[in-house]
Amino acid sequence: MSKKIFYGLIVLITTSAYANVNYLGAVSAGSGNSGRASVEASESPFINAATLAHINGYYFSTGLARKPKERQFSVSVIDNTKETIIPSSISYLDSKTDLTEELAVSNRRFQVSVGKMAFKNISFGGAWIYSQSLLDDNSYITNGLQLSTLWTPTVNLGFALIFDNYPLEQPSVKDPYQMRSTTGIATSYNFKDFARFKLDIVTDSNNSIRRPSLFGGVEHYLNKWIIFRAGYGRETELSKTIGSAGIGFILPKFGLHYAFQTINTTATEQRHSIDLAIPVW
Repeated sequence: MSKKIFYGLIVLITTSAYANVNYLGAVSAGSGNSGRASVEASESPFINAATLAHINGYYFSTGLARKPKERQFSVSVIDNTKETIIPSSISYLDSKTDLTEELAVSNRRFQVSVGKMAFKNISFGGAWIYSQSLLDDNSYITNGLQLSTLWTPTVNLGFALIFDNYPLEQPSVKDPYQMRSTTGIATSYNFKDFARFKLDIVTDSNNSIRRPSLFGGVEHYLNKWIIFRAGYGRETELSKTIGSAGIGFILPKFGLHYAFQTINTTATEQRHSIDLAIPVW
C-alpha cells in the first residue's frame, strides 16, 4: 500500500470534513454547543455573522481549546463603532488534529464577516470562508460562504437561521477536505436578569435532515459580573453526546469565559476551552 493511500485511509476513518472545522468558543461550549442566536463578541464572527449588527464597539477576542489529539487557537476583531458603515469582523482559526503519533493534519481558516440591520428587528449577515488543510506536505484549499439572519421580536428573544459552509467552486477537492453545508435554526431567550435559555437544531452534512443534531443550554446570572453555564448536546451524525459546564466573568475592561465538556462517542473525551474578549473602544 502506498504512503498516500495509507494516509488517505487514516483520514477518512478518523475524522469528518476538515474544511468544516470551526471555532466553538467557551460560551457556546459551556452551553452544550448552543448559541447561534446569541450575541457574543468572542463567537459571533465564527457562528452567525448576522449578530455582528448587535455588537456595539470595537472588540478584540482570542481563544484556546484543547482535547486529546486536538487543539485550536482563534483570534478575531469586530468593528461596529459609530463611524462604521457596515459592521464587520475578521477572524482566524488554527486547528491541529493528531491522526497517529507521527501524523497530524492542520487546518487554517480565515473568515471575513459582515452583518447589517435590514429592518427594525431583523439583521442579515454573510461571510466568506477560506479553509486550508495541510497533511504530509500537501495543501488542500476550499472556499465557502455563510449566510444568516437574526430576528429579535423583543430585546429578550431571538431567532436565527444560518446557512453555513456552502462551498464555492472546488471540483478538485476530495473528502474529507470538501466543505459540507449545514443549515441551523436557533433561539435564545433572556428571562429578566436571571437566566438565558438557548436551543439550536442543525442538519447533517450536506443539509441532510435524516439525523439532525440538537444542542441546548442555560446560563444563570449570579450577578452582573459572574455567569454559570450548563448544557447538553447530541451530534447525531457522529453519534456524539456532549455534556458541558462553564463559567464567565464580565468585567469592566474584558470578558473571560471557561468551559469544560465531556464528549462520549466510542470513548469518553474531555475538552477545555477559554476565551478572552476585550472592548478596545
